[in-house]
Amino acid sequence: MTRRQQWFAIIAAWIVLALVGVVIGLNLSKHRLLTPARPAEPPTEAATVDPVSLAATLAAQTVQALMTQNAQNAPTATPEPPTDTPVPSATPTPIWFQSPTPSLTPTITPTQAPCHLAYFVRETIPDGTEMQPGQAFTKTWTLHNGGSCTWTKDYKVVFVEGNPMGGAEEVPMPLEVPPGYEVTISISFVAPAEPGTYRASYKLQDDQGTTFGLGPGATDSFWVEIVVVGPTDTPTPAATATPAPAPTP
Repeated sequence: MTRRQQWFAIIAAWIVLALVGVVIGLNLSKHRLLTPARPAEPPTEAATVDPVSLAATLAAQTVQALMTQNAQNAPTATPEPPTDTPVPSATPTPIWFQSPTPSLTPTITPTQAPCHLAYFVRETIPDGTEMQPGQAFTKTWTLHNGGSCTWTKDYKVVFVEGNPMGGAEEVPMPLEVPPGYEVTISISFVAPAEPGTYRASYKLQDDQGTTFGLGPGATDSFWVEIVVVGPTDTPTPAATATPAPAPTP
């Protein structure tokens, strides 16, 4: 029997007992009306039982008995073993103002560029250019200051080897060249009179007289190279015989 059916049974018992009490009360009232009156008797000490109270008491006892029986007949629920529910781990909330300031650890130690570091950029009059004997020309180089020192006007371009071809052996720096900038240097030459290949090589020199060249090792020179060609042979005209004057008789 379910709990709902038990409650319906209890309510029905209450209703039946109430109806029985009402019927019993009506019958007793009717019996009092039909019974002839008797002379009054002195009251006795016996307690008078009220039928309505008796019916209510019986109903209450019936309900109590039904509840006790239902409690005895109810199956005993076996407690299930508690299931270990994993407690979710709390996710820590970052507190940014307490976090340490991140720092970068360099893996490569930067090195400062050397003082004297020069690179070739471009030039005029490419190597092997043909020249006529005695021909005048001007060679121009553009160099880049890749070092950490400024090339002041006390720096120079100096001749180191080859045939100077009439060019200056020292040319002062035309202006100050800070690191990272370029400078254009020009030198005038005259082609030699004899045919052949000629080269004049140059390097840089600082204000202390230290000579340095181009490239990472500061050892490469920069130069001008020409080829002098001979003049074109011109044919000599043949001699014309002049007749001798005849003697006068």
